[in-house]
Amino acid sequence: MLVTMRKHDAFRLIHGRFRPLKDKLEMVRSWPGVKGGMIDSAQKEAESRIARFNAESQNNNMLNIVVSPYLGDGLAHELLPYARDRMRDTFGTDFWQWDLAYASGIDENRVRYLQDEGGNTIVPVYRDCVRIEVVDLGAHFNRKDGTVAKAVRGKDSAHFAVFYAAAQDPDWVRQIDGDTVPWVLACGLELNVPDCDAWMDSPSVDRHSDWARLDARRLDDWFYFTSLSVLWE
Repeated sequence: MLVTMRKHDAFRLIHGRFRPLKDKLEMVRSWPGVKGGMIDSAQKEAESRIARFNAESQNNNMLNIVVSPYLGDGLAHELLPYARDRMRDTFGTDFWQWDLAYASGIDENRVRYLQDEGGNTIVPVYRDCVRIEVVDLGAHFNRKDGTVAKAVRGKDSAHFAVFYAAAQDPDWVRQIDGDTVPWVLACGLELNVPDCDAWMDSPSVDRHSDWARLDARRLDDWFYFTSLSVLWE
């Protein structure tokens, strides 16, 4: 009986919210554009990162390991709809997006990787590969005093791993409450949303009622319910 119970998802989830890496690898193998050799290469490249995650995740209940495809040239405006669609596949009719930002017109003038004041991309850009990434989905979460995204974002700010985490870990998304489990901002990306200030938003993942939401937040706002996620290298 005990053996049978421990095969149940609730027992297999890390911290009660994140699926094991093995499950995610099998999921991503079936995603469009992903070749089997990409998964094998990702596992070899990430051996030390996986070992560090296994050692440290027990002390951080918002640390997650994610399988992230970076297809083609890794262009932000091509990866955004791809990652969005994987999130939609997971949640079906319970998926919601901010249509002004995500429904149409996603090109190089809508989304870009985080840049410095000189216009240089400062976060890693990956091409034609799958990566096993470790993302801290609770980084910079300060429920009491709040945090301004523009003050803390930098070269370790997460981007597409946040959306892939949502697609691979629906239990995590369903637990988001802005209190014990924060909303998550993907500060490694910047959005230029129509009728809004140019390049002043970043995508966010949150939950409202039964909806898993792909939304966006202004980068100069104070955040009390939101983490500003970061990636390990």
